[in-house]
Amino acid sequence: MGARAAVGVAEIDSILKAMLILLRATERVLESSNISTVVGESIGGSKVQVLRLLNAQGDQTPSQVARFLGVTKPAVSQIISAMHRSKLVAKKSKSADRREVYIGLTKLGKTAFQSVVKEQRQLVRTALKYAGNGEANTWVATMYSISSAISRADKKFEHYCLQCGAHADGTCVLQGGQSDCAFLKNEKKSSRLR
Repeated sequence: MGARAAVGVAEIDSILKAMLILLRATERVLESSNISTVVGESIGGSKVQVLRLLNAQGDQTPSQVARFLGVTKPAVSQIISAMHRSKLVAKKSKSADRREVYIGLTKLGKTAFQSVVKEQRQLVRTALKYAGNGEANTWVATMYSISSAISRADKKFEHYCLQCGAHADGTCVLQGGQSDCAFLKNEKKSSRLR
């Protein structure tokens, strides 16, 4: 096998630009605009991740939410308080110890999340039509490949999760990777305790 030619700065800059454009287009079309249209207010990516988490995993403690998002408890408290004011989540006590609070989706939160997902699916369906039918598998394989390669380039790859929301079905975009999801580890421990 011959040695690989070095990738030039211009090529790397083109890849970076294309990835940033994809990131911004995805965030704008599938997250920001979509959510503000469906929910009636602008909510950030962290709140969307909380909605996904609660929809997939059910009620969670603030500590579990903080671990999943990779933020501090004070930061997650602000996120949860804002979502509570918007009536997207409710705070619940599941035991005699009232200090142990769980966060769950309200009916409005479930409806909003389902509406967001429905709209996102329609937007992707439309995007696939523009790209040409039959491209879905190619898109998925390419995106997984890029995500996995970028993650492997990070020396801390095996110690974090992409928090992609795919864990609800037991999969991760880091196929074959050594991702270490603290949230799922915690879930396994807590399920053994029940």
